[in-house]
Amino acid sequence: MDQKHAFATAAAAGLAALNAEPRPTPAWPAGIRHRARVLYDGEGYSGMQVQPSARTVAGELESALERRYNRRIQVVAAGRTDAGVHARGAAVHFDLPDHVEGGDSLQHSLNAILPADVRIHAIEAAPELDASGRPWHAIRWATGKRYCYRIFEGDPLDPLDRRQRHQVPRRDGTLDRDAMRTAIGHLLGEVDCAAFANRRSSGSGKEAAPAAWDVAETRRVVRAITLHDEGEGRLRFDVHVKSALYKMVRNIVGLLLSVGSGRTAADAVPALLARRERGLLPPPAPAHGLTLETVYYRRGWEGAYDHPLHGSELCEAEGGGVDEACVVACSLDEECALD
Repeated sequence: MDQKHAFATAAAAGLAALNAEPRPTPAWPAGIRHRARVLYDGEGYSGMQVQPSARTVAGELESALERRYNRRIQVVAAGRTDAGVHARGAAVHFDLPDHVEGGDSLQHSLNAILPADVRIHAIEAAPELDASGRPWHAIRWATGKRYCYRIFEGDPLDPLDRRQRHQVPRRDGTLDRDAMRTAIGHLLGEVDCAAFANRRSSGSGKEAAPAAWDVAETRRVVRAITLHDEGEGRLRFDVHVKSALYKMVRNIVGLLLSVGSGRTAADAVPALLARRERGLLPPPAPAHGLTLETVYYRRGWEGAYDHPLHGSELCEAEGGGVDEACVVACSLDEECALD
């Protein structure tokens, strides 16, 4: 082999080795903010938020955007949702350069890349700014959320419902609807939800159990809880909240089911909440019965997701303007946007 050929061979080998090494994908510079709605079957996911070594919905969205644009694009979601929880109306935002397409064209291309259990729609530019000049934000601009928990009471459960409904056998009789509605009356308004909050294993920035948190951290606004009898053994709880602590909605439903089955007295609910101890309450209802139906906003999507129950934005100050402390809290650990 002559010297020139040997040099070329070595150079080619070196280039191949260089290409084989993992390299960070460059991120887009700040561009045009876009918002979108996301639907997903949560059975195969460890929630919405990106996690190392776990399959997540945001991870799939970011992967699809990276494949489409060959750039890393961060997706910010209005809530994390727990592993196994579904969504029909999750909300996200991400930034794209002003020279790329959005809307229906982007929706079509992303859905062609995404797995069949995740879909994105209603993609649009989000040009609005808050009073401090910050752009539209999926977390901070949300006014509230509606969760639905679906139950089947009896046997057998329709196999087509098994992924979205929690089955409650009728071994001890039917659930007491009146008792559950009485318990619901104790859960409305501004509620200290420490007893409904599970401690995260990591990533929340709060290692203490929720009972040790200040009441200001565990107080949540529960705007409505309604129980719907859909007939033929099918029940549904609709839960409207401004924001929720980790596993809060599932823990609320777990308590209501305990009341409905007679294991917990409806009148005991206020005292249980006052103790602020998660261990004194029943276990949470299983994840697969819960769906994030929608996240509400006053601005965006031509008002399609405005709702009279949900008036103020998450980081809106009393009397208008921006609650800067809320903005900082959301920026630090997103504790304001759990579940």
